[in-house]
Amino acid sequence: MKRKRVLLFWGCLVSVLLAGYVTLWLTRRDTPFKSEAIKSVKWGMTENEVNAVLGAQAEVFPFKRALYPLILKRGKDDEFISNCKEWIGEETSVLVYFDRGRVQWYIEGVILDNNQSLLDKLRRWLGIQ
Repeated sequence: MKRKRVLLFWGCLVSVLLAGYVTLWLTRRDTPFKSEAIKSVKWGMTENEVNAVLGAQAEVFPFKRALYPLILKRGKDDEFISNCKEWIGEETSVLVYFDRGRVQWYIEGVILDNNQSLLDKLRRWLGIQ
């Protein structure tokens, strides 16, 4: 009788841990790009081509999770921001400026890691990115 309870306890514990791991794995985001992929972005590419090269979609609101030191002097006027798209990667980010739907220039940024959710931190710790 005692042996059955111990086996039941360990079986339930393993099941809960396995279910949690599978849930984290299934809800993970697309794998972010590596910094080497930024070198493949070329002048004149469309946003869809940049998405294909980096393997991810652009962030909707630039300047939220990364810092671009050279951009700070430019300011954040509305026209400038509306033409920028941001991609967040594993160890770096890239801000791309589009003019008439084509890449005009891009700059690498520094990731500000303070906006990660608890689940994102747990996924990173478990290596489920």
